[in-house]
Amino acid sequence: MSTAEADSGIWTAVDDSRALDVVKAVERVRLAEDQLARRRQTACGPSPLLREITRLIAEADDRHEALTPGDLAKELKVTTAAITQAIDKLETARIITTQRNPSDSRSKFLVPLRRIDPAEGLDATALAMLEYAANLPAAEAEAVRAFLEQLADHLTRECRG
Repeated sequence: MSTAEADSGIWTAVDDSRALDVVKAVERVRLAEDQLARRRQTACGPSPLLREITRLIAEADDRHEALTPGDLAKELKVTTAAITQAIDKLETARIITTQRNPSDSRSKFLVPLRRIDPAEGLDATALAMLEYAANLPAAEAEAVRAFLEQLADHLTRECRG
């Protein structure tokens, strides 16, 4: 069976228009997120250096590794002054935070802020999502949560060669 035949088979198997409506809504969210990311990059977003620093901090955090400003300066081949200025901007924008390095009081670790951690404050998008979710009946909220968790798990596994 060709890929096209397999793909067409799924659409004939989806006789529940609610399922297709959900998939379309998720795709609309993904497109809106992509458009927002592009708007932030061109209109109000961080510079390429700030985006690269944010990426490196997030990747280190995902690996459960500590990253210092000195590490960034070496990795990006820029001065520590440029890194310090960038870190200040990212902290002001509430994208990252710093933590004291327990083994070297002159150094600090860089960690991303969690957008939905109430201890760190909620961003505008998280507040809006919280408001929408609060209006869902409990059973619907659980169904949405379970669906999104499954989708996130799938996206996490995709393209991990």
